[in-house]
Amino acid sequence: MDQWRWVPTKENPADRATKAMAIDDVWKIGSPFLVNDESTWPQQNIKPTSEEERVTLHAEERKLLDEDDYSDWRKLVRHGVVLKKFVQYVKDRTNFSANIRRSVSASRHSSLEKRKSVDKRSMLNKLVPFLDEKGILRSRSRLENIGAIPPSARNPILLQQKHRVTKLIVRDYHERSLHQADNVVVGNLRQEFWIIIEFAVLNNVKRCCQWCILHACKPIAPQMAPLPDYRAKPYSPTFLHTGVDYFGPFEVAVKRSTEKRWGVIFTCMSTRAVHLELACKLDTDAFLVCLRNFQHRRGKIGYLYSDNGTNFVGAEKQMQNLHRPTAVQVGATPFKALLGQMEKEYIPTLLKRDKWTGKTEPLKEDDIVVITDDNAPPGRWLKGRIVKVNRAPDDQVRSVEISTVNGIVKRPAIKVAPVDIIGKEHLLQTRVPKR
Repeated sequence: MDQWRWVPTKENPADRATKAMAIDDVWKIGSPFLVNDESTWPQQNIKPTSEEERVTLHAEERKLLDEDDYSDWRKLVRHGVVLKKFVQYVKDRTNFSANIRRSVSASRHSSLEKRKSVDKRSMLNKLVPFLDEKGILRSRSRLENIGAIPPSARNPILLQQKHRVTKLIVRDYHERSLHQADNVVVGNLRQEFWIIIEFAVLNNVKRCCQWCILHACKPIAPQMAPLPDYRAKPYSPTFLHTGVDYFGPFEVAVKRSTEKRWGVIFTCMSTRAVHLELACKLDTDAFLVCLRNFQHRRGKIGYLYSDNGTNFVGAEKQMQNLHRPTAVQVGATPFKALLGQMEKEYIPTLLKRDKWTGKTEPLKEDDIVVITDDNAPPGRWLKGRIVKVNRAPDDQVRSVEISTVNGIVKRPAIKVAPVDIIGKEHLLQTRVPKR
């Protein structure tokens, strides 16, 4: 590398190919500086290369208080109050709330500042919006001169329907109103805020409210099953096929005190004849006494159907068949005596199904359900998970086995209400009203 030297462009032989000259002049004579002393040869003034280091940064702007990270309005306000100690632009809680409410109504805020009016085609036009001294969008209502109404209700804050904070506020009022009717929640909400379509926002909130979901779920009845053969035997002996159940309790006077008594109803599955007995207790012995009295008066029965209560299970030697637990619909439709011409006229009327006509989506294993109870409010119903489904000959799910905190219980499908929890990411901790 020490033998390499710099040659000026005008004297460089490598550039002579582009110029008109003889080849002999180049290689025989060469550049004039070659005959001179080496110290006089041309030198290139090379400037040192400067190295500059550059760093590329990616800046991402993020809110210190993002409303999308919260599921509770009051928690958002509390965190905003704590954050105001460290952020200069948040001076107090009032200004924080104003910043949040400005962002909620930002769609009309800028246009109102520029034009001092709202488009006549806008839904806000009838509310006569204006900006107060804090820059919050409010409604100038017809109730301004009524002193009996609080100022916040006379000039409510206008909220945007699809904003996240709007949903948090509606949810907060929904829970503070103890999940009451829509009119009650909207009435309380309008004491401070006004939403164009508040009922739509409230319905959206209720669909994600765990307390409301549990109280609104209803059993899905499968299609009504065909009648069993013993329900249409008009010439069979009365009470050959008998259903039994308890009702009550009711109080009776015994000397100077009152005691509880229960009624035992026996009904013929064919003729719908009814026989009543009185039981002093709910145990097996008391039921056997009633069963013995019934057979002494009506004769021996062939088949006895029950709802599988504990007192009936204790007398299983006298029972020939047990239906699903608490399945009261087994013998629920009235059935008159079938004699002669009535057999031809009445039996065909049983062909149609008066209820439970359509096929519904059957219950499946691992479904989360609640077990309905006529003696308890919906909020106290037992919850569980289906571990087994039992299908009838018509391939309909008629009964299921459910795993609960009390163990595995068996219930008819008509007594089980599925809980829709798929896609409910908002099912967090919801405040349940105290009783």
